[in-house]
Amino acid sequence: MGYPFKAKDGKPFADAQPVYEGLALARGGHFPLGSNGHFHGGIHFDRATANVFAIDEGVQCLADGEIVAYRLDKKYPDATPAGDASAVESPKDKAAL
Repeated sequence: MGYPFKAKDGKPFADAQPVYEGLALARGGHFPLGSNGHFHGGIHFDRATANVFAIDEGVQCLADGEIVAYRLDKKYPDATPAGDASAVESPKDKAAL
């Protein structure tokens, strides 16, 4: 078992604390808890984490297995609801139809 990145100096991390501190610098979600306090099983990394991780060397696998998901976006899609959010039907409204 290992960590997804080597340290900035190119050596493997010997302790988890600097890894958690480095991941907390990312502008996205944080492992293991998101900003909403719910479990967040993924990691986010960006240029803000580059002072801690050797991100230019790529991501390392944590253990043997298969990659099941990844996402590489320069800009995340906008998920802002169109129009008035209060106009969204509730399940109660649908039941009355």
